Amino acid sequence: MRVGPAHDSLRRGHRLPQLPRLAAAARICQLSFVALVALHIAPGGLGALAYVALAGTIEAAGYPPLAALLVAIALAILPIELAILGVARSRARATNEPLVPFREPLPARSWAWLVPVLLIAAVLASGLRTADIKSEGSTAISTTQMGEAILKELQALHR
Repeated sequence: MRVGPAHDSLRRGHRLPQLPRLAAAARICQLSFVALVALHIAPGGLGALAYVALAGTIEAAGYPPLAALLVAIALAILPIELAILGVARSRARATNEPLVPFREPLPARSWAWLVPVLLIAAVLASGLRTADIKSEGSTAISTTQMGEAILKELQALHR
């Protein structure tokens, strides 16, 4: 018999967290590959078609092409995404299941690498760079200043 991480933790004496509606979470089925592709590709594809259809008209009206993208998002992508969530919510209510079942917490070791990587990415996205990775359009700072910027991002998470 294959023993998973949940069984290992029980053997070590740890208690598993109590999950609400465990029976409902066990009934959740995986969507087919075709359904998953359709749900991911359809909104973007229709948004791209709306952008192509609107770009010329919006640019002729004197607006930048980005405005056509924003209109396509507002008129095509957002309504489709909201409709998908609405249908999923009505189905979840009918079966008394959560819309997004959080069944397993993120392991501590994932938090241990994910948080620092995201903090560093946030600082790099702001345009700050140390001298060894400086590129055009970025601001060169010392490694001490880089560390301080990362700590500021961490402190911003706690506000």
